Order: sequence, then structure tokens, then C-alpha cells
Amino acid sequence: MTTIKRMTRREALKNLGLLATGAFLLGSSNVLTSCSSDNGKKRIVFYFTGSGNSLYVAKHLSEKPLSIPQVLQGDQFEFEADEIGFVFPDYQGRAPSIVQEFAQKVKLKANYMFTVITYG
Repeated sequence: MTTIKRMTRREALKNLGLLATGAFLLGSSNVLTSCSSDNGKKRIVFYFTGSGNSLYVAKHLSEKPLSIPQVLQGDQFEFEADEIGFVFPDYQGRAPSIVQEFAQKVKLKANYMFTVITYG
């Protein structure tokens, strides 16, 4: 009799993260690079990183990504752009507490918003 090994939620998320990372590294990142300086659109990317992985991704999406901890130390909490994005690591299926705090403090206005969550 054959038994089927079921995949845990953690394994599924890890595999999904690996698939997304692989697709990103193979060049599908062009999907998120629609806002370049030649078409007049503005993109703001906020990031939080522990190991540097999220910063690496954020730099591929914006020339000057903004660090969430540094923004929280400042006095500007209102941002407007054509695209606004967040890049941060997965912390046990949740956003890090500093990202949650940031999301509650800021006022954002954009036609398009996105999130990239890094894992591993």
C-alpha cells in the first residue's frame, strides 16, 4: 500500500517563495519595473530588512528605496506616487511589527500599490 506524504503549510510557503525567487532571478522582474523616469511616473518603495535580502529586492524595484525604520524616525508620514510598494521579510506568516507600525502611521496615495515578501 502506498502512502502519500502531505506537504505542511511551512513547506508549501517555502516552495512558493523559492518559485517566486527563481522567477524573479530569471528576469521576470520586468513586470514591476514599469515606472521608469522616461514615462514620467513616480514609484516609491519602502523596505525593511534584517539580513539584506529585502534591500536587494527593493533596489531592483527603485533606485532609492526608503528604509522603514528611517522614515519612522523622521517627520514625514504622507506620501503620494503613481506606484507605492513594500518589501519586507516573512516573519512566521506575518509582517514584522515595525512594518505593521509603519502601515498604521503613514498616509499613502497611489493608483497602484504592491508588496513583495521575501523568505529564506
